[in-house]
Amino acid sequence: MRIGLISDFEGCAASLEVGLQVCRDEGADLIVHAGDILEVPLSRDPPAETIDRLRDSGAFAIPGNHDRWLLDYGTPRWPTTAWMRLRRRDPLFREEDLPGRIAFWEERLIAGQAAIRAHDRAWLADLPEERTLDLGAAGRVYICHGMPGNPFNSIWPTASPWNDNVGSDDIRAAEMLVRMADPGIILCGHAPDPIQCETRGAHGRAIPVVRAGRRIVVGSRWLAGVAILTAQPGAAEPWRIEHGWHEYTPRDPTARMRFARLSD
Repeated sequence: MRIGLISDFEGCAASLEVGLQVCRDEGADLIVHAGDILEVPLSRDPPAETIDRLRDSGAFAIPGNHDRWLLDYGTPRWPTTAWMRLRRRDPLFREEDLPGRIAFWEERLIAGQAAIRAHDRAWLADLPEERTLDLGAAGRVYICHGMPGNPFNSIWPTASPWNDNVGSDDIRAAEMLVRMADPGIILCGHAPDPIQCETRGAHGRAIPVVRAGRRIVVGSRWLAGVAILTAQPGAAEPWRIEHGWHEYTPRDPTARMRFARLSD
């Protein structure tokens, strides 16, 4: 059993295309996309291109914080999603200029949603928040975006100021979700690093936590991160994990990595 792991391409169809092709070339039996399928509020490439490629690939996908923030505006989910995002203690939503920032984002979220076809929005909305896959002899695989139960934060590791809102009760609840799923490995995204670490499951058992990486720019090279995981049932290391960075060509190399920053 081989798994191809990708995530956080954030609406860059060119990087997604390369990531999917690498997974196929490596003989992945299944492909996992661990969230941030699109970018909020507007993706680098037309959302239809990203969604068509991902849907046609048959990948097991979940939404990330970008997807939730974009898709949930104007729906019954919005109060919960906004609450989760506003809990983060980062410069994007300072209390002193909160009304202006919310107005800034509402205008852009409406435009971002309008750029997504109705049936694509429905497909994205139907994706499960997290997944647990039972792969038989290969064991169980838990897939989340940031931390279990919350795509907006991470506990592997926490980083200031982005995760200063994560308290001991949040960590305890996330760890309980992991123990309930009882996986042999966790696949996630959201944070750029570490690419690989571990957490503890039931009875103190070590569980690998694996990220694929995201998009990065090194000099003039645009690179997409991909992880290939090969099950080794019965071995001392049940999974062999290989990471790689693969070059792609963006449609517009002059475009910024992200559309909206605090300075916009």
